[in-house]
Amino acid sequence: MKGQGITVDGVRSANGSSKSLHIAVPESTSGGKRIYLHKPAFDVPGTHIWGRFYMYLTPTAPNNHGSFVSLAGKDIDGADSKYDFGVQFERFMANFVRKSPFKELVTECRKAGNGCSASDAEAARIPLDAWSCVEWEFNGTEGKATQVSVNGITLKLDTYGTPTWFKMASYDTLDLGVIMYWPHAAFEAFIDDVAIGTSRIGCY
Repeated sequence: MKGQGITVDGVRSANGSSKSLHIAVPESTSGGKRIYLHKPAFDVPGTHIWGRFYMYLTPTAPNNHGSFVSLAGKDIDGADSKYDFGVQFERFMANFVRKSPFKELVTECRKAGNGCSASDAEAARIPLDAWSCVEWEFNGTEGKATQVSVNGITLKLDTYGTPTWFKMASYDTLDLGVIMYWPHAAFEAFIDDVAIGTSRIGCY
């Protein structure tokens, strides 16, 4: 566990379970708070990984940039690299980051344009004050951009950057929780029914 404010309790839960991961994120005026679970040994085979969780964000959830899931390891050139999936400007987004030399591939849909329609941008808006089933696909085997689905519907996201270098050789660590990068108001996040595998898991 990294940071203070993360518990497993019964304040909210999804699908009839009794408890969920509860993350109380305090206000930050000088930079983002980072409160998450860290798994240092990721033991799912291969580099094409699917994940699913149910998520509830309170109405004060931030409208800037942060991650809910980060899967890090080595790319095919041996560089430290990672897939991220999270939020940017009130909408779901994902990216791939290579540390050195720094490169980034961003997948998002903030507004109409660059391959996104106005309805695509609205569909990508993160639901607040309600449980949502969120699925993500990190395909480091073929070097494809992250796919994100919400309540069974795959979002149409636009990708920009240099998509020629992000095939992965291995994953080493998994982070799950709230990792914010910019100042934000206080909010709470609840995560339940987490599942990870080598094929799509689906929603209940």
